[in-house]
Amino acid sequence: MRIGRPVTSTLTPRELEVAELIAEGLSNPQIAVRLLIAKRTVDAHVRNILAKGGLASRTQVAAWFAERTQWADA
Repeated sequence: MRIGRPVTSTLTPRELEVAELIAEGLSNPQIAVRLLIAKRTVDAHVRNILAKGGLASRTQVAAWFAERTQWADA
């Protein structure tokens, strides 16, 4: 079974920010502090990222973001 990839255009700007911070290895509480938002809001963004991309874990989000960044830099 192939796991889907989030389509950047379907993620909100804030979801992209959260995905980037996940890729940096930050936890949800750390992301909340960095973005000055509630942890529950971060939790919701993470759920949305996972659902939109058909991803199963934060590790997959980080891998997707790294791949996206690599293509953007090329």
